[in-house]
Amino acid sequence: MQKLTILTRDEIARAITRISHATLERNKGSRDLAAVGRRTRGYFLAKRIAVSNDRFDGPRLPVGALDTTLYSDELSLVSEPPVTQGTQ
Repeated sequence: MQKLTILTRDEIARAITRISHATLERNKGSRDLAAVGRRTRGYFLAKRIAVSNDRFDGPRLPVGALDTTLYSDELSLVSEPPVTQGTQ
């Protein structure tokens, strides 16, 4: 099977920087903003966006995690009850 790369490490970093700039520009800074990501990978992305925003406009954004386990499309395919991790 052939390995497929959607974005390289540098392209991901550049995309996060662009998201940070657009967010700060649209909201005129980071005041009253927070970065919230869906568990688990979205949470790590939210953390990276918060760090990126910090380089351009401190202080660092608060970061939260949203657990959407109970709303998953795959929930009906699972025979065991899902394990939730909570929302921060």
